[in-house]
Amino acid sequence: MQLEVTQYSSEGISHNAQRGLLIVEASDLQLRSLERLYDDAADVGLALRNPRTGNVTRWALLTEVRDPRENELLGWMLAPTPETLRKQPELKDYQLNIIND
Repeated sequence: MQLEVTQYSSEGISHNAQRGLLIVEASDLQLRSLERLYDDAADVGLALRNPRTGNVTRWALLTEVRDPRENELLGWMLAPTPETLRKQPELKDYQLNIIND
């Protein structure tokens, strides 16, 4: 079962349709943390709410991006959840990149 998670505004997220990429800095998103998405799985992620339409999409963590030399966390790469893709199949090849600034 899906868990309720914090919904962040998608306002201000950069969109590159050709590459299927959404990019945002963690501070612009006001990201506090990634949260568990399901009660029966360890998947973590977040929800984005479009302020114009009210549509909510959910994104699951694919990987953390770290500096290989210093192991500093540079950001996170997320993909739309299966539930989101059922509602919005146009997001199929999209990725959300959050930069840890």
